[in-house]
Amino acid sequence: MQKESEDDDLFFEIKGQGENVLFLHGILGSHRYWDGVVPQLSETNKLILIDLLGFGKSPKPKKGYTIDDHLQKIEKAVTLAIGADQKLSVVGHSMGAILALNYVIAHPKNIKKLILINAPMVTDEADLKQAVADSSSKLMTIMIFNKTWGKLVCKIHEMFPFISYPLIRLAEPELPSAVAESAGQHTWESYSGSFQHILLEQNFYSLLDQVSDIPILIIASDEDHYTKTSALEKLPQREKLKYVLVSGTHNVLLSRPQRIVKEIQEFLK
Repeated sequence: MQKESEDDDLFFEIKGQGENVLFLHGILGSHRYWDGVVPQLSETNKLILIDLLGFGKSPKPKKGYTIDDHLQKIEKAVTLAIGADQKLSVVGHSMGAILALNYVIAHPKNIKKLILINAPMVTDEADLKQAVADSSSKLMTIMIFNKTWGKLVCKIHEMFPFISYPLIRLAEPELPSAVAESAGQHTWESYSGSFQHILLEQNFYSLLDQVSDIPILIIASDEDHYTKTSALEKLPQREKLKYVLVSGTHNVLLSRPQRIVKEIQEFLK
């Protein structure tokens, strides 16, 4: 089921029936990022699959990509999807993991469980940029390091959207076609604003310290530069906090969806 709402609300889809589970994708992603896990998880859960503000099929304002801007839109989408004050679990990947933590902090009484997949456990801007350089294509790295070039690339695909898909497939050939198509559905403002306010200005460990009473599963990949082994060693030792290290890259959910499904299913039981 797709949403029926106002033009400035986030796009979302609902799949399946059962316990409510909200999914938040990473930067340059969309609800299609979760395609590989939807069939199995929707058998026992009601999945709320959102396109975040500025990405996918959601609105793309010229400004307004702060944490509060994103959270207000997510909250409205959840209310439209399942009603206000309903219990749910939250799953976030990469930037979506940071947003998931913020959402849980804002709605602690409504949250059952939290799953964070390859969250950016970085300590500062230099650490984050190094992680981007180590794990991304040359095109993505240039967009981060050179704002003039990054803005130019985004403006070109905004004016000529038909060239976005082949360029992304060339830069990131391992991406499934649906995910590659979604990666071009953003603007310079949504990309740069979200990168600045969500990835650069938020600290994973500080956010995690504010979520102590909710069961949390952290899934990290051994080849992911955003969640290095040294970063995992900094995690607090808590009864309700569990982490799992799996084989794969930052996008392990795309390459090994069944492995991730297994972890999510077991944790949500």
